[in-house]
Amino acid sequence: MLFATLDPNSRKARLLSGREFIISDTVGFVSKLPTKLIEAFKSTLEEIKYSDLIVHVMMLLVKI
Repeated sequence: MLFATLDPNSRKARLLSGREFIISDTVGFVSKLPTKLIEAFKSTLEEIKYSDLIVHVMMLLVKI
């Protein structure tokens, strides 16, 4: 599986202090994304350079 999220989504949110921000759930990649696919998501990846904060959430599955 190469993708965790195929439908990027952005929403405006507000802190209790009243400060507003935008939170985006973008295309999620599994590690070792093939180089050929990086170009297809270049516009999504370009948005990172305008971010003040990046939260990288990783899903870890462990077989028991």
